Amino acid sequence: MTDRTAPPVVINVADVEPIVRHPEGGGKDWPLLQGRSAGTEHLLFGYCVYGPGRGSQWHAHEEEDCFFIVSGTGAMYYERDGAEHEVALRAGDAIFSGYLRNYVRNTGDEDLVIVYAISPKDRYEQ
Repeated sequence: MTDRTAPPVVINVADVEPIVRHPEGGGKDWPLLQGRSAGTEHLLFGYCVYGPGRGSQWHAHEEEDCFFIVSGTGAMYYERDGAEHEVALRAGDAIFSGYLRNYVRNTGDEDLVIVYAISPKDRYEQ
């Protein structure tokens, strides 16, 4: 169980080694706040950057997955009822990806910068 009297945890993205969570799509992912680094019980909070043409890869979440577009433009592709759909994304958008199979791709000329939260975090804990 987490120590609920512990002081706040502050982690700077510059202090975290990036990983490539989606090798087929490219880009870098910094898992910032999680159990080991911050003592979270249920949440993984991170930051990712996809260069032009890069993105995640087809995947589905059993967990709740929310993300926010900090800068750049892109698209989220998802499968529903046997068809592929596309949703345009831009800076300022907040997205709940639901539980459908999906991926995100940078469709612009500058980096697509995203912050995200996944709960529960267990499958993603590094």
